[in-house]
Amino acid sequence: MIRVIVDLRFDLIEECPPFLTQNTFQSARDAYDCWTKANDKAHVYILASMSDMLSKKHETMVTACQIMDSLREMFGQSSIQIK
Repeated sequence: MIRVIVDLRFDLIEECPPFLTQNTFQSARDAYDCWTKANDKAHVYILASMSDMLSKKHETMVTACQIMDSLREMFGQSSIQIK
């Protein structure tokens, strides 16, 4: 399977916005939708970039941030950080 992802500009460390309710303002809904879309892209992209063994271990994690935290625990913080 080939996954094509357009617009990979997002922040992996941003926390999920608060849970939405029926009374949530549209701006909060938009922020939540934007975060969810970015997280889904990052999640798929990260899993696709891993070995099968690592991918299986991390596929149940909900957020890209959780995956990155797990990888940092396993392999340590990289000395080179891309900004």
